[in-house]
Amino acid sequence: MFVLLALLSITALLSVSFLVVEVSKDGYRRMPQRPLVRIY
Repeated sequence: MFVLLALLSITALLSVSFLVVEVSKDGYRRMPQRPLVRIY
């Protein structure tokens, strides 16, 4: 049970971080004048 939870949390963290990186890259490429994107 604990291993299952650990695997789930690890995959969730990885997917979330990947999504954040992709969104920040995409947003920076499309709208560089946005202040929110410049923080990343």
